[in-house]
Amino acid sequence: MSLPTQARICYLGRDARLRPVTDPARAGGRDGHVPHFQRKEDLISTWGERRRERLVAIMADAFPERIGAADRLRRCITILGRINEEEHERAAAMLIAWAKAGRPLMEEPYVAGLFAEVIEEGRDSGEFREDVLPEQVGNVLRDIYLGALYRWFREADAEPNGRLEQELQQALELLLSGITVRG
Repeated sequence: MSLPTQARICYLGRDARLRPVTDPARAGGRDGHVPHFQRKEDLISTWGERRRERLVAIMADAFPERIGAADRLRRCITILGRINEEEHERAAAMLIAWAKAGRPLMEEPYVAGLFAEVIEEGRDSGEFREDVLPEQVGNVLRDIYLGALYRWFREADAEPNGRLEQELQQALELLLSGITVRG
């Protein structure tokens, strides 16, 4: 898939390939135009920022009342799985570009920080063991997420079917069994 096609899909959704570029109003990016990216990295950065914004917005809506840290992690993993399943074609193209650009190695591990905040709250509230290091566990959860994501995209040639969310939940439960305080 070409970079211009990836850009259009990133901004316009999976049907972007079917919309003519010659009709900007129908092509419909922000302000009725398809943005131009000088560098591939700009497209990838914008995609990452939008996903982070979407995750934060969904997380804010998903937690109207205070729930435990383990349940917050379960919901976060569910949301991450669903975002990728809902945007399968776009996410697949952008994940490939993200990896080729070396972003997994250079980029701040945003989702690991999000996980670490939840882990720290769980540790402080007594839900998780005192010796748990939130940043370390956050990084482990990010590794689990990225590993599952890479496997899922490699194996998911057909339409999304919930396998990513299921694998993420199973891996999270294994991790939680090691950090949760036993009553």
